[in-house]
Amino acid sequence: MIASSFRFARFRLRRYPSPKHTLMALIVAGVLITSPVGVAQPPISRSPANNPPSPTEAGQHSPPLQDAFPETDHVRNIFASALSFIAPRTLHAHSMKELALWGLDGILTIDPALSITITASSSPSSSETFILRAHSQILLTRPLPHNDDRMVWIDLILDVIQNSWPHSAPLRAAGSNGIIAHFFSTLFHNIDPYSRYIPPQNIQQTNPNKRDKDASIGLMLARHQEVSYPTISNVNVNSDAWAQGISAGQSLIAVNGHNVRRVPLATLARWLVGPPNSPITITVRTPTGDEQSFSLNRAYLPQETVFLSAYGPYPVLRITQFSDHTADEVSQYISALTDNNDASDQEGDTPSSIQKHLPGLILDLRGNHGGVLQQAVVTAALLLNQGVITTTEGRYRAANHIWAIQGGDLTDNAPLAILVDGQTASASEVLASALADHHRAIIIGSSTYGKGLVQIAGELPNQGQLLVSWGRNIAPLGWPIQTLGLFPQVCMTRPNLTAQISALEHGHSLEQDALYQARSQRTPLSVHKASTIRAQCPATHGSESDISVAAQLLTSHTAYEAALQSVPADLPYPPAPHF
Repeated sequence: MIASSFRFARFRLRRYPSPKHTLMALIVAGVLITSPVGVAQPPISRSPANNPPSPTEAGQHSPPLQDAFPETDHVRNIFASALSFIAPRTLHAHSMKELALWGLDGILTIDPALSITITASSSPSSSETFILRAHSQILLTRPLPHNDDRMVWIDLILDVIQNSWPHSAPLRAAGSNGIIAHFFSTLFHNIDPYSRYIPPQNIQQTNPNKRDKDASIGLMLARHQEVSYPTISNVNVNSDAWAQGISAGQSLIAVNGHNVRRVPLATLARWLVGPPNSPITITVRTPTGDEQSFSLNRAYLPQETVFLSAYGPYPVLRITQFSDHTADEVSQYISALTDNNDASDQEGDTPSSIQKHLPGLILDLRGNHGGVLQQAVVTAALLLNQGVITTTEGRYRAANHIWAIQGGDLTDNAPLAILVDGQTASASEVLASALADHHRAIIIGSSTYGKGLVQIAGELPNQGQLLVSWGRNIAPLGWPIQTLGLFPQVCMTRPNLTAQISALEHGHSLEQDALYQARSQRTPLSVHKASTIRAQCPATHGSESDISVAAQLLTSHTAYEAALQSVPADLPYPPAPHF
């Protein structure tokens, strides 16, 4: 159901291993909706009005249909549902004529022998003439629709398919599935880079929340020497192993009583998976040398998106994408980092009421292409007390939302550095932009990808799916993420990196002017202008030095504060655009 006003949604995230911590994040938001769905002309040649087809040419009618297109009603239902869904929701208004002709142009790419000519009208009161040919043979001549009636244009599309079908072997080979795919491919190519059609057979492949195919205990293993006990490099926070206190850094000693010192990792991986709810016993050794056995049950687990490591004294949380579980994973890792179950020195304090102090936290968003926007918003609520995270603006009324949080910073305002690169996109750009604009984090890396469009999903009668861009993400300071991307406080792709760090250690930033220029941009923003700004910190892949620079800046209070304050504190927010 589509909402026409802002909605309030509460997200309750459990913090483990200490059950005392419960976070309530209040999100002023709209929810990405999956709904059942009920400018320039494409390259079609046009003949001048005073040069109509010759009598000989016009008399070359196609022979009677030998093989009728067998799925007319099926395709009509799909195109009718799709166009009714697409037309009102695109960021810019497009006529039914544009949408239909773009789609037709895609169908014609199946067979180069097919072509369309639209002849101009000889008088204002008469319609243009639509002519379909196979090579030089005319297959169809009819007036071009002159209104925006969706079903009239769909009838034209089906006329083209039906009249081409007996004459086009490539069209028959493509079948209805190929025709539908080509129709949407070219139509969306003319709208924006991210709107697309997903065929029914591909829906499961694109699901960001798909679970592992085997039931497991949620351990990732690494071996540093050929003959040694493998080290647990990560524990799935949704697993029984996590709940029982198994953690990264411990060594795996035995599986069901079998010593694993010489067992290859591939063999161990097979041992650890099995039927759901099947029992398994493992023995681990802590870094202090203590050994303990655990009885666990295998389970189907959602694929992890958050991974914990460390660089010196600083925990590093790498987020690979935003799935339905990402914010919960982040919450649990931060809880584990801040809970101090051994502290009970102060009178009246229990172990669960004292928290460890984080010296700092590094969030690694490099290579993160985005995912579920709501999860990026809830993740921001774990690191920021309150504020607007992003504003989504679109032509369709229900696309307009203010995503604001009133949560609670689980890190108690610990210094925060975020690593980004040219592949940091979409929801990850929203998170990083919000934390930077609110002076909560410093951004280190290069210009990010610049994917700031929001898609709405619609289901078609054939169980396929449409993703249509219907909103733009605007950062808290009012600048558009689309095309521009996020400009970092420390640019790793400039040759003056040493000078940048030295300036920050002396309390000022060499990037301040560039940051002000980037944050001052407003929609509409030309590609040329965005490219000029991005060229000051070219997008690239992350490098090993990113994390060392982050640690260096977290260590220096002066440098960290200078980087935070290099982002403008306040900029006039523009009025909502008119479409």
